[in-house]
Amino acid sequence: MKTPKIVGEIEHRAGRQLNLLLGAARKQYNRFMNTAEKASDKAAQRRYIRAAEQTIDSAEKIIIQLRKRIVAAQKSLMGGASKKKRKVKKRKVKRTVKKAVKRAVKKASRKAMGRKKGR
Repeated sequence: MKTPKIVGEIEHRAGRQLNLLLGAARKQYNRFMNTAEKASDKAAQRRYIRAAEQTIDSAEKIIIQLRKRIVAAQKSLMGGASKKKRKVKKRKVKRTVKKAVKRAVKKASRKAMGRKKGR
């Protein structure tokens, strides 16, 4: 089992990575907004604002990925107790085989009928 010191170091590393991500996103957002204020025409301002929104969206995507990793790590630490067995679905082989045979028979009969007509 992990000691509290090791858990504290792991939490510190994860927090540092998150702070780096948020700091970079905040810095880029501020840069885009400052240049948007200095831009002369409205089209340029809209472009900078759109770029700032994209920065925030990309940071949100990265955070979602990190959350998925954290959930996966928690599940792996819990062990096999949380895993559920899936039921194996039975295939309906008879029906699909019957349908395939039926299609083949229809196709063959259509070919035979076409030949009789002189096509």
